[in-house]
Amino acid sequence: MSSANEIKISNSIDFLLSLETSQLLKNSNLDDEIRFLSHSSNYINFDLLGEKNFHQVLINILLEINNSKISIDKKIETLDLGDTSNQNNYKISLLLSTLSLLNQACLKSVTFSHFVSSQNGLGAHFKYLKEPLFNTTFCKLEILDRNQTKCNLIEKILSNLYIFSKSSHLTISKWADLDAVNVLLFTASLSSNTILYSYLTIINIVDDKNLENLPQIYDIIDYIHEIINQISCSFQRGEFNRMPRQIIEMDEITNVEVHCIQKSNGDFISLFVLVSGLYRLSINNKIRQDIFFKNNFSSDLKIILFNSNQIEAKYVLRLYGQLTFDKEVCKKLEQDAELMSFINSKDSEFSQYKLCRHIIWNIEQSKEKNVSLPSSVKEHIMISYNSGSRILCLKIKSALEKLGYQVWIDVENIHGSSLDSMAKAVEQSFCVLICVTEKYRQSLYCQSEAQYAYKLKKPIIPLILEKNYENVHGWLGIMMSDKIFVNFTKYGFEDCMTRLEKEVNLVSNIDKSISKNKIISEEKIEKWNETKVKEWFEKNGLDVKIFEKFSPFDGVILKQLYEIRRDAPEFYFQSFRMNDQEQIGLNSIMKFTHFLNFFFENK
Repeated sequence: MSSANEIKISNSIDFLLSLETSQLLKNSNLDDEIRFLSHSSNYINFDLLGEKNFHQVLINILLEINNSKISIDKKIETLDLGDTSNQNNYKISLLLSTLSLLNQACLKSVTFSHFVSSQNGLGAHFKYLKEPLFNTTFCKLEILDRNQTKCNLIEKILSNLYIFSKSSHLTISKWADLDAVNVLLFTASLSSNTILYSYLTIINIVDDKNLENLPQIYDIIDYIHEIINQISCSFQRGEFNRMPRQIIEMDEITNVEVHCIQKSNGDFISLFVLVSGLYRLSINNKIRQDIFFKNNFSSDLKIILFNSNQIEAKYVLRLYGQLTFDKEVCKKLEQDAELMSFINSKDSEFSQYKLCRHIIWNIEQSKEKNVSLPSSVKEHIMISYNSGSRILCLKIKSALEKLGYQVWIDVENIHGSSLDSMAKAVEQSFCVLICVTEKYRQSLYCQSEAQYAYKLKKPIIPLILEKNYENVHGWLGIMMSDKIFVNFTKYGFEDCMTRLEKEVNLVSNIDKSISKNKIISEEKIEKWNETKVKEWFEKNGLDVKIFEKFSPFDGVILKQLYEIRRDAPEFYFQSFRMNDQEQIGLNSIMKFTHFLNFFFENK
């Protein structure tokens, strides 16, 4: 780029930053400046502009246009913005230009996107969608911009919201406050061209609990299946339309080429976006079978895999990896000799070799079989984490080592270690710390570690490293149920380490007592009298209030409590309620539950 253009870009940015909010719509050069920056976006450092609060200028423009109101004749089917001397046309042109610049900036800078969505950028976009007259009018209105290019305002807004939704876990309360899911469902109902980005955004922002209670989720799956089928048919005919696209991994933007399908409005949607949407849905253990078995999707996915380039294969195999946490999916895949031959044939030279091994690992783990662990002493604490939490996890590791514990953590090559190494690390641990974040929830490798620890009945201590993740649902919720967690987002580090040390000491003592419990459990527990149960309470330092609550507390009651905890956990915890004057503390209940589980599950 010439120095003259660099100066012009710098001057345009300085000009916009200098404008007072009240003067934005009064400046006749504003649209030209924003259009120029949008066309020059490849040469702009948007990370730096975010720090200068440039995003707020663009957000203010959206808000000012919304406040000024745009009127349009409902009978018009096409609006030509060639004449911007008309004030109404000028505002629409400025709105389009601003949305386009925001889109370019957020695609090129994860940081800039975070700035927009974490402040009032979400609200500025939803203001338009929440106005029924504006939404319904512009949803079907074709606009010819100043370059005579066809576009649609609502689709521009939805495209930006989809970008913001990729990091929605950081702003989840804002999406909820805006009633985003219902607004997007309404917008999807207005036009065929608004369905896809509305649905894809919903996938990214809805949590497991609300996902399971959202009846439209099956319409979303069917809609994506339909497009996937079109791509599968194209691949079978040898017709590929690979185009340059950008993907975000580890908060880094990478340029790739991926197959794209053209929508009826002329826009292109990539295979990557569709498969990523299904991956996000398949993290929920209750939806995996609907994704895999409906609409002949399993056949379409295989055809796409066999004809994919490297980046397409990566995301298709990731989806297979997530789906294979379901036993029925594993059975179906194992019966597909052609697919298994493809996956098994890949050696370490294949770029997605580790994903192939992961799929095979999940299939093997899905089979009902007893895992025989070595009789060696359990040596260490294992920390299971996603690389996004590396710094804090290493700090926790160091603090635990100062307390005298051996700690295993995949430091050098996060999840680059073989699955056998991971399995060995879990097997030789006396407890596993799972470091709970949204990225942990989404990670195939983290899920495998946690699932394997759960399968081996290892003591699991959840560490909450991201706000609002105390009550997650889905597979991670199952891992965390009945567990005392340590919330690093709520308390200081030293306080959390004190709590963690207490929990580690507790499970360490339980682990040491397992062999004794095995001997004891060979007796008929049902024959224990009240005296024997009381001795068990005293030996393990359990709260006497619990003993008194269930008095006369004999072996039959002890076994029944375990069965209730196993089969009806909600009723189990309700059974500890006492009168208002005297309560059993949560820590006492959880400690009792720890020993109860180990007593019966390690016979």
